[in-house]
Formats: sequence, structure tokens, C-alpha cells
Amino acid sequence: MSRYTITESVGSHVESVRRYEDLAKHQPSSGRQPGRDYATVDGHLEEVRHVGGHTYIKKDLIFAVDNDGAVNIPAPPKGYVHYLHDGTNAVRLYDRPFGQPGATMLAQVLHMRPGTSPPEGSRVAYGAPLGHMSDAGSPGDIHAHIEMEPVAFRRYIEDIERGAITPDRHRSGPNAAPLAGADTKADGVAGRDTLAALGRALQPSQQHYGPTPLSDLIGRGEGGYDSFNRGRAGDAGTTVAISQMTIGEIMREQSLPTANPQRLFAVGKFQMIPGTVREAVEHLHIDRNARFTPELQERVFSEFLVSDKRPTVRAYVTGEGGALTLGRAQLALAQEFASVADPRTGRGYYDGDSAGNHASISVRETQQALDRMRACTART
Repeated sequence: MSRYTITESVGSHVESVRRYEDLAKHQPSSGRQPGRDYATVDGHLEEVRHVGGHTYIKKDLIFAVDNDGAVNIPAPPKGYVHYLHDGTNAVRLYDRPFGQPGATMLAQVLHMRPGTSPPEGSRVAYGAPLGHMSDAGSPGDIHAHIEMEPVAFRRYIEDIERGAITPDRHRSGPNAAPLAGADTKADGVAGRDTLAALGRALQPSQQHYGPTPLSDLIGRGEGGYDSFNRGRAGDAGTTVAISQMTIGEIMREQSLPTANPQRLFAVGKFQMIPGTVREAVEHLHIDRNARFTPELQERVFSEFLVSDKRPTVRAYVTGEGGALTLGRAQLALAQEFASVADPRTGRGYYDGDSAGNHASISVRETQQALDRMRACTART
């Protein structure tokens, strides 16, 4: 299998990039330059772009592959293509077609060769070819300029380094089908990411997130839509309508000191802890004024918890990884959910910890649920 390697030019020398932290600050690699926008992000000075209340980190990368021919830049997130029609051939990826109410930019990529990217409005899968790396707008300097939020940027580099994103994963090339005229249906079992992995796109009006065989199994062990704890299993003490709270309210109460009686820790059907909630909000661009409804909880489960955060689960469900990935998918579930048994031991990954966790979902049950999801995806 072919692989991407990443390098960057720093001063007069070239350095390997194996993780996000290896990437030097953009323009210049030290100090500031007049006319550019900078911000301190995670304790480091970075050149940034501010769009719609979001801060995107700018980085320059050089992709290489272990075969001849043009090098495609793998799409940094999944999203809908929008062209700026400028001298750098800038392409932006949005969470929904550009121009629709609430459309949020996920990433921007510059310097791709004109004519090699998908048409306006196309939906591109994560890691799929977005366009040929070139020197458009930067004559003589062939590279990729990518702008993205840091959590997504880290995951992107990690997925390339560990081989989850490869040049031959998406063989159809950058000619994704435009959104217009799509005839796609979803039944709540195969969600948007699953269909995207199969090269299909949901129109916005069709996007609905309901329970699935896997989410219901996990919910049986973790909790209901209004479940929560304050740091230990079973310590809620009172009743709180978690599904009626806004995301912002939940995050505020999760950030309270440990001794505060109003503090929330794990919330909802999937018992999301503070760090997971923050990652999901940033990764999925969830409005903090949105209520943590059952549908939103199911969306986070399908689009993040068992997809982008735990890609081995997605790989098994979509059939990308083959039958040998079952054990890895089960292990990923055990690492994400304390109620799920580790396939290597039959016990919970977190059994016996200070939070009082104990697995109640067996290895056999996770296999059955994953196989049902895989079969539904194959039929879809």
C-alpha cells in the first residue's frame, strides 16, 4: 500500500513532519511579519485566519508519495467544496453547501493545480484527493498550504502518519459527484459518515440521526439521554434534564471545580466527559446554543465517537478494513466506553478504576452489534 510522507521547508533545510507539533509557525517561522494576523494557540504564537468566529491555524506542508506522478492533497476534513476563485486557487471545505444558512468553514487549502479539484458544491470524503499539489499562486514553490482548527489538524497529521489516510484509499480521484441531483436515502442505521465512506452524499434535508443497533447497545451500558454523573458512577444524587440543556450550559457545569455540587462530569446516553464534549463541539462545529437533544447525542455518536475519534470502528462498519479489524474495533469501543468489555480480557478497559467503572456489555454483544451495522451498511 502506498503512503504519504510529509516534510516542510524551514529556513534553508527540510524537516520531516510526523505529528502536528513538528510543523513550524507559518510566515515567518519565528517572530512576526507586518500585515499578517497572529494569535497564541495552545501556548504557541501562530499565524491564523479568523472566519465566522473560528480561528484557523495556517501551515505549509510538502506531501510526497512512494510512486511516480502528481501528488494529490488528501482532504483535511470531509466537506463541501467552495472556490474563492483567487490567484492561489483557494478551495474551502464547509460542513454543508456554501450559501446555506449556518454553513461553517472547516478548512481552506491553497496552491492546488487548477482543474484538478472537484466541482463547486461537491462533497469530498475525509482523506480523499482534493487536488494536485502545485505552485499556483507561489511560482517555483510547490507545496500545500492548509488552514484548519488545531484539534482537526492534529488528527489529520496523525491519521496520515499511522496510514489511515493513504494515496490509494480513494481510487476514484478528485472528481467527486456534485451534490445536485443526488438521490440518497438513509434509514437511521447508515449515517452520513457511513454513506460518505461509500462515496455517497446525504442532502441536508435528509440528515437525521436516530438510534442504531450499536448506539442502543452502548446506551444500555452507559445511560439514557438524561443520564449524568458528577465524577463517579451512580453519584448523580438529583434529576437533571440533560437533554434540555444547551451545549454551552453543559460545558460550563463540566468546568466547575470538583467540589462544586453543581458540577457535571459524564453526560448523556454515551457518558461524554468534559474533554470529549469539547472535542466533539470543535470537530463537528456544534453551536453552543444548541440543545443536547437525543438527536444531537446520536449525531455525536455516529459522526464523532465511533467515526472520526475511533476510526477503527468506522473502518469495520464500512468494510474498509476487512474482517481482521473486528478486534481493533471492539478494543476501540472498550477504550471509549467503560461499560464495554475489552476483547483481549473480557473485562472492562477501566474496570476497578477510581470512578467505580465496571463493564456490562460483553465481547459477544459488541461483535453482534458491529456485524449488524456492517450488514446494514453493505445493503445500503
